[in-house]
Amino acid sequence: MSSLRIEVLGAYRQLLQSQRRAFKGDVQALTAAHQKTRQEFMNSRDDTDSKTIHEKIALAKQVATLLHRNIVQGVQKENQVYKLQLDQEHEINDNDTINGFKRINKHSGGCCGGSGH
Repeated sequence: MSSLRIEVLGAYRQLLQSQRRAFKGDVQALTAAHQKTRQEFMNSRDDTDSKTIHEKIALAKQVATLLHRNIVQGVQKENQVYKLQLDQEHEINDNDTINGFKRINKHSGGCCGGSGH
């Protein structure tokens, strides 16, 4: 097995593991995430350009890290009261950090470069 294939499989496993952690107990979200991941990896199955493959490996690892550190589950305890399930590995930022990021990176389109309509 080539070292590139081993890297791809490692990124795939890392992404699935992060999804299991992030969406633990949410069968619908976990199933959708697994299906989308499988679909994306299968769509790239025939890629041969090593630069493109390495870029996709890096993206998969970035998404896995984002899921692992930034996605928090909230469990409803009472009417409009939720308990967040945080641990030491979650990143916690304040609104000033987020608001500063939005001001710095403001663009004319909607979310993710869309038209906002």
